[in-house]
Amino acid sequence: SKKLKKISSVIKNPASRSAFKAAIAALLLWSANSHWLLAVLFVTTVFYFYFRSGGFGYFYSFLVLLLSVLFVNPWSSSLSSLIVSAVFGVLFFLLLSVKNLVFVNRRAIYHFLNNFLFAAVFLNFFLADKSQLFFVKYLLVFGAIFLLFKEATFFEKQYINVGGLAAAFNDKLMATVFSFVVFQFIWAIALLPLGFLNASALALVTALTVKDLMMAHLSGNLNRQLILRNITIFIIFSLIIFAASSWQP
Repeated sequence: SKKLKKISSVIKNPASRSAFKAAIAALLLWSANSHWLLAVLFVTTVFYFYFRSGGFGYFYSFLVLLLSVLFVNPWSSSLSSLIVSAVFGVLFFLLLSVKNLVFVNRRAIYHFLNNFLFAAVFLNFFLADKSQLFFVKYLLVFGAIFLLFKEATFFEKQYINVGGLAAAFNDKLMATVFSFVVFQFIWAIALLPLGFLNASALALVTALTVKDLMMAHLSGNLNRQLILRNITIFIIFSLIIFAASSWQP
């Protein structure tokens, strides 16, 4: 009787339910390469789990996460497929948990997820063969950056008092402006022979620097000192990445 009560309480626990759903989704993703029907089952299952968790909350994160693994997984070896599936499971768990208010510090968990999705987008982009469908792939990257910035802006407004010029901007306009800035940097990075890992790292540093400035702008705390600090950090990390690069053509 006591054991049944414990099992029942575990099943009813939102964190346990989210972990169980994420584990199933990760297992289905890992097996999706073996047959197209399993890939369809994976997509159907994650959509079901997502909507069963209540509405369209954090749909942009869900969409970027799903598309990222669908693009990267077919290229993977069996070992890297296992790693990608495990990482997906962790991120899907975080997404469901943020959506279901599982974590006390939901803000930090969300931004970790948001930042990781930026990394996933950049890895996919710099791994891709850009000799075909060049503009389509650039537009997809811009769209993903825009969605992640837009959702982060909307999420952050729950925790801060929007002040300064940011009060006059809506989420779409702000996300468009900052996404365009990051997009220009990515266009330039793609021309450099850095290798996909270093190129992805440099793109991520760019996105996180711009995101920090966007959040400061949103709260009305953007000032010269913060801008100089972010530029300094960006330059330092850029120099480290350039120094670590083998400059592959």
